[in-house]
Amino acid sequence: MDSPLLVVLLLCIASPGRTEDASLHPETSGEHPEHTPMIPLQPSTRTELYSTLEAPSTNPSPTDPAAPPGIGPTADLPEDLYPQTTPTTPPTSTTTTTSETSVPSHTPAPSREPHSEEAQGGGSSEEEVGGECSGAALSPDTTRALGGAMMKFGMEVLETLESKSKKRNILLSPLSVVLGLSQLSLGAVNETEAMLRSRLHVSELPCHHHLFKRLRQHLSQSALQVATRVYLKKGFKVKEGFMKDSLQFYGSKPALLEGVDEVNHWVEEATKGRIKDFLSSLPENVVLLLLNAVHFKGLWQTRFDPRFTSSDVFYLDQQSSVSVDMMQEPKYPLSLFMDDKLEVQVARFPFKGNMSLVVVLPFSGEVNVSALARSLDAEQLYSHFPKERPIQVSMPKLNVEYSQDLTDTLTSMGMGELFSSPNLERISSDPLSVSSVHHKSSLELKEEGAEAAAATSIAISRSMARFDVNKPFFFTLLDDESHVPVFLGIVRNPRAETLSKEDKSSKMFMKEKTPK
Repeated sequence: MDSPLLVVLLLCIASPGRTEDASLHPETSGEHPEHTPMIPLQPSTRTELYSTLEAPSTNPSPTDPAAPPGIGPTADLPEDLYPQTTPTTPPTSTTTTTSETSVPSHTPAPSREPHSEEAQGGGSSEEEVGGECSGAALSPDTTRALGGAMMKFGMEVLETLESKSKKRNILLSPLSVVLGLSQLSLGAVNETEAMLRSRLHVSELPCHHHLFKRLRQHLSQSALQVATRVYLKKGFKVKEGFMKDSLQFYGSKPALLEGVDEVNHWVEEATKGRIKDFLSSLPENVVLLLLNAVHFKGLWQTRFDPRFTSSDVFYLDQQSSVSVDMMQEPKYPLSLFMDDKLEVQVARFPFKGNMSLVVVLPFSGEVNVSALARSLDAEQLYSHFPKERPIQVSMPKLNVEYSQDLTDTLTSMGMGELFSSPNLERISSDPLSVSSVHHKSSLELKEEGAEAAAATSIAISRSMARFDVNKPFFFTLLDDESHVPVFLGIVRNPRAETLSKEDKSSKMFMKEKTPK
């Protein structure tokens, strides 16, 4: 055979092997991961991280594709720590159990349906076994059912917080809290899993983990960004099935848990600086931290003219009031209706990009959270909104921050098992319990639009011609299509945080002036 032809044939035969090798070891190919992580990790080899994972199961399937753009670059991790490459030929393997053995560094872990018997080494999880959920569609009905479940859970949390909290304003992201607890349910079995599904109101929703995956993809097309991460203590034995399901459905890639500063920096970056100093410290003996962050920045479809913003009265109750900066527009296009049963006015302030701020303003008196929790239904709200018409509107400028450990709140809601003796066998063979569920959020309303952020870790006169938001009100930030409640809250005093800071400054001043 001609020598040049022989060389060409040899190169063609050898080429696939070199390509596969380069994909498995990007550090040797000169290529880089698609996204560079914003949080650098300490040097670690593939073998080190896999030594903390329990053995994969048999019956491998193709690896799930990487999370879509919009989930947040801070959710990414270098390929050499958690490779996503699928081998060209399935590896031969013998039957394995969930005993704590290391994963071979040369064989990427396969993707699987959550909680399948093969993936978990025993037990199964309702409709999500097998391929029944592989085509789960993000239809209006399914997403609104999921949005309704999240609204119901969020209102229950808000009602519990309102009954116990001494803070004037409450700000909560049901999306963030539910994402964390739903991801936790991936690792739960038996009574613990059933309790979580029941309390999250997803028991009747088939394939809800798949719905969350598609919901994240849908929300990423709006002005909303969601980032997730799983932090692991070095040496902690975590089951591969839980890690793969966390990545596939919630976009959570693993990172080594080095300290609280790293966690706080990740949250600050993921929320564009809105959430700072998220955690003061890490819980004692923490081995795993489920973390997510939500950031929204939207522009009103109709902006408020800053020239009309002026100091005006906000009535705290029938006896007292405060002066606040009030955004005002004489002819604001507003969709507004009255609910005589709840004795409230409901208005919708749309943003550009399929999000709306819905404000519920009582005719008189306090915000009745219990009544709203029983009756508030996003789908019914949207069906009642009439065509927009010009209305004189006044809305307070807001800059509200809220931080709360949700341990007592969730315990009061019947989820105390999480903090005492949960069954989290799908995470690890070690006995585990939830140390804390911490939530922090912020919201700013101004003339051009709104910016809001939240992070969760698991260690509104009767007159129809005017709409003056000048007394305590309830609000929710909703995705217009899925009706997912991204934020819920109650504002009783727009100046609560400002007054607190002024009082503190005054006391410090007086202390300095007091003679010794």
